[in-house]
Amino acid sequence: MSTSLMPFMVRDFQTARHGGPPEDADEQAVGRLTGLLAGTLSLSAALTAYAWGCASNHIGRKPVIVIGNAVSLISILWFGLAGSYGSALAARAFGGFFNGILGAWKCMIGESTSVLQQGKLFGYMSLAWGLGCIAGPALGGMFSRPCREGGRMTSLPGCGPGGLFRGRPFLLACLVGSVTILAALLLSVALLEETLPQHLRDSGLQARWRRWMRRRRACCDGDLSADEAMELGECRAAADGSADAMEAKVAAATKGSEAQALLPQGPPASNEDCGGSATCGSDTATDCSPSPSSAQLLAPDDDGEPLLEGGAGSTDTAGSGQAGDSSADAAGAAAKGASGTGGEDRPAAPPQPWWREQQVLLALLAFSSNVLVFGMLEALFPIYATASRAQGGLGMMEEQIAPPLMFFGLVLMPYGLYGYPWLQRRLGTLRLARWGLLTAAAVCLLIPAVASLRAASAAAASVLLYFTTSIHAISLCNTAVGAMIAMNTAPSAEQLGAVNGVGQTLAALLRGVGPALGGVLWAASLGLHAPGQQFLTFALVACGALASWEVFRWLRLPNLK
Repeated sequence: MSTSLMPFMVRDFQTARHGGPPEDADEQAVGRLTGLLAGTLSLSAALTAYAWGCASNHIGRKPVIVIGNAVSLISILWFGLAGSYGSALAARAFGGFFNGILGAWKCMIGESTSVLQQGKLFGYMSLAWGLGCIAGPALGGMFSRPCREGGRMTSLPGCGPGGLFRGRPFLLACLVGSVTILAALLLSVALLEETLPQHLRDSGLQARWRRWMRRRRACCDGDLSADEAMELGECRAAADGSADAMEAKVAAATKGSEAQALLPQGPPASNEDCGGSATCGSDTATDCSPSPSSAQLLAPDDDGEPLLEGGAGSTDTAGSGQAGDSSADAAGAAAKGASGTGGEDRPAAPPQPWWREQQVLLALLAFSSNVLVFGMLEALFPIYATASRAQGGLGMMEEQIAPPLMFFGLVLMPYGLYGYPWLQRRLGTLRLARWGLLTAAAVCLLIPAVASLRAASAAAASVLLYFTTSIHAISLCNTAVGAMIAMNTAPSAEQLGAVNGVGQTLAALLRGVGPALGGVLWAASLGLHAPGQQFLTFALVACGALASWEVFRWLRLPNLK
């Protein structure tokens, strides 16, 4: 929704700065500033995308998504309250820098489904994207500038002289849009399930915090030996910083150990057999029973891991034969558990680094070029549609730009759910992606033709606009889904995490570069002052689509065709 509002917001900022009516604003400056504003979110997200992906391995996928939804809520409200271009730019940068939803979402899909179901799940992604394309522009056009003359909301509170909605004409639209983000935040907190693998949960931040707290409580209750208390050093913090209290606890633990040593313990054993926590008596049998405190710490915690690693294990005290058998069985079981295969299999050779795999690099390049092409196309259309007809645009207002964008979503939803999976089974993933890029190049040449045709027939121009919009939606689905599946298929299982992190960083960077570059190219084309100048920028985007098609042509994956 915010993307469709940006050209109008930038025009208002330019008008307030230089004076005059909005139609007299410098279109070259509007194009440059709108492209930069659209790309700021992704540029800032590129700085932290890899870090958020690594953080999700330690704190979980769900917390990253919850944090991202909260940041998105704050960002859109800040954007609506922005009274200057710098404030709007800062709101977009904040929303990208602290947001790692997309990377965590991809990880959740990979961890909860098989590869064969990815096409269907990406169809659901197309459904959600289509709903956003329908609702966003509609709500933005309906609720932006509620206090303008002749509007239907002039009696709204805040539309009076000096009212909030009169001074911040895009705040109401952002408030309405924030309701959906708030709903997503609440649903993710209440219903979203964690998909982080168990071995990552056991070594994650939450598990380590729980183990640290248990050790701290055990130390402060006097259950640790003197050496253990000195090593952990937790009693000082628990005793309000008192060194004397800590020394008292250490002394008490030491006295307990000495008293335990004076009690009759049965047959003796050597220190080498008993370890640090055993007590030794005569030389006829072995008793290596740990002290009660050590037994408590060596017992598995809630995560299935001992609180203290190492130490002596319990053995039978009935005789040396039983003790020896028990020790041998325990040693054999430990060795088998350590090897995982009974010592028969040799460790596998480390996988080759992903940057040395040609197909992995091609998959990353194909994914990145696809993001750049469609990012530029997505940012260029609102600028082109709202530009004046004298400058090669369509001269649309807020309520007029919404229907084509809504139609884009209406086409994307059914095609993503039903059309793409059907064609994927018959034609193949990579072949569909290549055809999608060829049709995208055609779309780039048809969109500016709408302005030229409008002078001859407004009805024919509308038909061409909606036809081009439908082809745009189909080509986007074909190439985007194909590129994501290729990036998940090319690397090995050991390389998948790193490759997805790099891909997400490149995608965020290019989503920022694409709109900014599109705005700069549009502003440069206006400097030609020649008929058909709107074709220049879109023709360059078409060349980018053909270059991406060439990359896909060299992509060869055994599981895809």
